[in-house]
Amino acid sequence: MARKTWSKKEKLEKIKGIRIDDTTVEDLTLDFTLPGYEIELLPGGKNIDVTIHNVGEYVDLVVDYTIGKGIKRQLTAFKNGFSSVFPYEALCAFTADELVMLFGKSEEDWAYESISPYRRRF
Repeated sequence: MARKTWSKKEKLEKIKGIRIDDTTVEDLTLDFTLPGYEIELLPGGKNIDVTIHNVGEYVDLVVDYTIGKGIKRQLTAFKNGFSSVFPYEALCAFTADELVMLFGKSEEDWAYESISPYRRRF
């Protein structure tokens, strides 16, 4: 079956018609502030409405603020405190299995591939 090619106008209409449980993104009356706080995710964020056209950017900013740069100070403080007892850099000498033996069994993935992106943030 051939795929229908839509014009730019048709695409815009289709995008405007996206609904979840009969609700559009615009119905949520969100702006570019962190939900539950008055923290602007962008300069002037309280004056920028979240729409179907920028919802992806909004979600990326909320996630980054929640588990990325928004907790950088706390992670840095933890790293500094941990390093005062055991040098953080020395953890690189251990394998994932050895780290599990040191810190106990958990659902945490200590594999190098899982933790290596976080090392670049510090």
